[in-house]
This record gives sequence, structure tokens and C-alpha cells, in this order.
Amino acid sequence: MNEYSDLLWAGGGSAFIALWFTCLIIERRTDRHFKALFRYVRNIILPGFFILWALEALLGIQSTDKVALVAKTLFGFILVWFLANVLKVLFFADRGQNSIRARTPRLLVDIVRLCFVVIGCVLVYSSVWHKDISPLLTTFGVGSLVLGLALQDTLGNLFSGLALVFERPLSVGDWIQVGDLIGKVQQINWRSVRIVTRELNEITIPNSAIGKDRITNFSSPSKVFGFKVSIGFSYDAAPNIVREMLVEAALATPGILSTPDPDPRTLEFGAYAVQYELRVFISAYDDFVAVRNELMTRIWYAARRRGIAIPYPITTLYKTEVPYAPICDDSSGLVLSLLGKVPLFTSLNESDLGVLAHEVKIERYGKGEFLMREGEVGDSFFLIVQGDCTVLVGAHDGRTVPAAILQGGEICGEMSLLAGTPRIASIQARADISVARIGKNALSVLLARRPELVQTFAHYAAERVDEIEAARNLKSAVTEAVPTQGDERALTERLRRFFGLA
Repeated sequence: MNEYSDLLWAGGGSAFIALWFTCLIIERRTDRHFKALFRYVRNIILPGFFILWALEALLGIQSTDKVALVAKTLFGFILVWFLANVLKVLFFADRGQNSIRARTPRLLVDIVRLCFVVIGCVLVYSSVWHKDISPLLTTFGVGSLVLGLALQDTLGNLFSGLALVFERPLSVGDWIQVGDLIGKVQQINWRSVRIVTRELNEITIPNSAIGKDRITNFSSPSKVFGFKVSIGFSYDAAPNIVREMLVEAALATPGILSTPDPDPRTLEFGAYAVQYELRVFISAYDDFVAVRNELMTRIWYAARRRGIAIPYPITTLYKTEVPYAPICDDSSGLVLSLLGKVPLFTSLNESDLGVLAHEVKIERYGKGEFLMREGEVGDSFFLIVQGDCTVLVGAHDGRTVPAAILQGGEICGEMSLLAGTPRIASIQARADISVARIGKNALSVLLARRPELVQTFAHYAAERVDEIEAARNLKSAVTEAVPTQGDERALTERLRRFFGLA
């Protein structure tokens, strides 16, 4: 008997050691997802099985003894836990980015694994001890009902959170609106969603509240975001002209995309204004507030330049005993004073300057708006009445760099009108400015009074061409197309034809 026991010990020990080293070798060579499983088998399953075998085969303990029953129960619990881990590893191993495995939250897997372990342990206990588990199931059912009623809000948040993870109506980094709240998603967990508003306030919204409300995701299905602005204009303005102005203002606003195109619409004829709607698109909702502010600002300036009024409800009272006195605008006097200091008009007398000042148009530009762009062909030039402008020129590397600052009393863009050349620079307002636009009509009226001024304008244009050419120290594509001082006669003839004096 002793020899037989020795053989059993030797055989069992040898098998245990062989299996232990086999698991160790497999653990080192297998994929990272399965390393923990083989480590579990090597350190827990094999020793537990060896202990059970030793109790019955070597020590002679009967399977009905309490020691054996306790050992079997513990070993059964260990096997149930091992199987639960195996299922988890098999489910999450090598999951693709868009697969159902990737979309399944770990919280749900942990809940299913816990239920599997509890049910498995109950079955092991019933099988080893031969106990009827019906009373236990009844107690468990009643306890679950009581627990569910006590934790219904928490469980509601839990399952709403699972639904959010499965359906993915929102992700971290998205701009969303839930009810009256708008913010950027910072965190999504099993209980709540945390957002940060534009005022940098963090708000925690329970998942159950999100599940019951409508969610607007401004960052899905793409980052491109469209918004609408509504504004009323005077009945005196033609709708086609207003819509054209709205599109120009939108395309000139930084941040607004040209594709999809800005879409202006005439909505309705209101009590005091024609209502228009403009729909535009930006690259991301993050820029919405800044772009909308800039768009509304540019619409105001564009409307003022075109003479289109933005009406509002007013009540006008007329008193018959007091004559109506219109508000005087003293800008004409300032323009007249500045025109007399412009080198181009130094030969004009006060009467001529008055005629010219009467024909010019006062316009206002907002900060960042362009009076003209390099390469354009223009039929007018500008006298800066108030404010400063930046002269921008294109560099060889494609960048636009500042070249000079123009202040009140200076003119720009005159060469495009006098010499017939494209704009040689871009002019951008540094702040809110007022300018006098001097166009072909204004000069036509002046030259009709004094035709001899054509020679003066041609001489001025020829000198300016030489100055530009000397400053650049090369003959660019623009200056090659412009007559030099030696071609002053050709410039004179061109001006006569352009203004209908030939």
C-alpha cells in the first residue's frame, strides 16, 4: 500500500509539474489577451485540481465528507470565475473599430459577467451540497424587486448611459444642445454626461434626463455647421439687390465657407420691413459666435454703403407750429477741405472742388473690410475721410504683407481709373473708416466743365507710374501694361476716350 501511494504521489506530482511548465511556456508565447488566462490556470486551477485529487486519491477522504464538499465548492467557484474571464477575453480579443464588440461598453460586459458568476456559483452550490435553491431564488427575486425600487434613478441613469454608448448620438468633443443647454461634451460615464458651456461653466446632465429629451448634435454627421440670420430691410430696396448684398457680405466674412454657397431668401413682407433670411456654413461650431458677430457687422456696413436702410418700429410726431429741421451732415465740408489738399486736384479752384465734392459718395467700412483687392479692375478711387487703412501687397511666396499705412486725406486706387491698370495693392480698413468714393461719373462732370484737366490728370498718372516702377526696381506685369512718362500723350488720348471727350 505504501509503495502504491508513493507511485501515486510521484505520478501526480510529475503530471502537475509537467502541466505547470506547459502552461508557463504557452503563457509566454501566446497573445497578450490570453496571458492572464494561462497564468490563472497555472497558479490557481492546477493547484486546486491537484488538492482535490490528493484529498480523494491519497488521503482517502470521502466525497460526502464536509472537507471534500467545501473543497469541491471552492474549486467550483474558481472554475466559474475562470470561465467568466475566458468569455470576456474571447469577446474583446481582436475587436475591430466598428464591430459590435467595439461598441459594447465594458460596464455592460462586467454586469453580464457578474450575473454569470452569481448564477454559476448558485448552481455549483446546489450541485455539490444537493440543496433545493427554490427558496433562494424567491428571496433573490423579492430582494431584486426591493433593490430595483430603491435604486430606480441610479438604474435609469445606468441603462440610459448604456443606450448612449450603443447608439452613439454624441461623443467627447461634440457640441450638443439638450433642452436649453448648449455645451461641448467633456465626459460620458455610466451616470451622467458633462458639458462645458461657452461661458466655461461645467454642467452635469444625468443620463436619464438626456434619454428623455431631444439631443441636437452640432458636430454630427460632419463638423460643417450651418446657421441662419434674419434681418429686415426697407421696402425701397429691391429684393434682388438685397440678396446680392447679403451674399457679398457673407463671402467677405472670414470663416464662412463658399461651398455650400450662402443662400439668401426673401421671407415675408412685414409691417415695417421686408424680412430676409441668410443661411451660411462654417467649418466647425466652435467658431459660430465669432463668425456670426462678424457677419452681422459686415451686413450693416454693406447696407450703409449701398444706401439700404434697416428699418425698425418708430413713432413720428409732427408739430405744425414748429417747422421740421433736417439734420445737417457736415461731411461734405470735410471732403471739400481734403480734396483741396490732394496733389491730383491742386489745380482746381473752389468752385470746381465744390462740384466734385457734390458728386462723390461717402461710404463707411468696418474693421477688416477691403476697399479694393490687388488685381481687380476698378472704375473709381477713394479719398480717406476718417480713419486709417493698411496697404497690402502680394509677396513672391504667395503671402500678403503690409506695405504702408494710409491716413485721412490720402487717396488710393486712382491709377486703376486714370491709367486703366488693375489694382496694384489691396486696401484694408484698420478700424471703422469713412471714405469718399470718386468714380467715373464724378470726374466726367468735372471734365465737362474743364476739359483742359485731362492733360493734368495724364501728367499725374505718368509720374505715378514712374514712381511705382522705380520703387519696385523692375518692370512687373502691371507696369509693362502702363504707359511711362514718355507716353503721356497716349495717356491723354486714353482719358479723352474713357470720359467721352475725344
